[in-house]
Amino acid sequence: MIKRKKDLTHCLGMAHFSVFRWESRFYRGYLWQDQASMVDNIDFEDTSDNDSCYAACTHAPLATTFPKDGPITVRAPRLLGELHFIRGKWNLEVVSHECLHALKNICLAMNIQFMLDNMHEEKAAYIHGVMVKEVYAWLCHKDRLEKPSRWELIRQRIRKLF
Repeated sequence: MIKRKKDLTHCLGMAHFSVFRWESRFYRGYLWQDQASMVDNIDFEDTSDNDSCYAACTHAPLATTFPKDGPITVRAPRLLGELHFIRGKWNLEVVSHECLHALKNICLAMNIQFMLDNMHEEKAAYIHGVMVKEVYAWLCHKDRLEKPSRWELIRQRIRKLF
């Protein structure tokens, strides 16, 4: 579930990631200063893992109707879910892991059978690839820890010699 009211004082960045070929639906990404501020702003159903949690993917509930005659319909909200990361605690593997959780929810909202046949698997792979690329690029841009570059360190060492 998504926690609607958030304390953004420790939020370093926020972004919208639209779903590939479904521009009206999106996931919202958050980059948090520390673990405590992230955990405080997520509505966890299971709180047993909060101490070891470095990233999270939350989902908005989908509106499903079960008519007596006809197919089951799923109506997805504009905000499908949220991706949460902690500064300096993420890498490509973590981003991909959280985007896979998001992909499962996106497939459910788009009425795609998640990884059951080649046609649907290919659609899901494209959505996942685009999402990982966008989220990872955003995190790389937002979470630049103030570390000198390798060349800057070499320059500093040379200056100390002379």
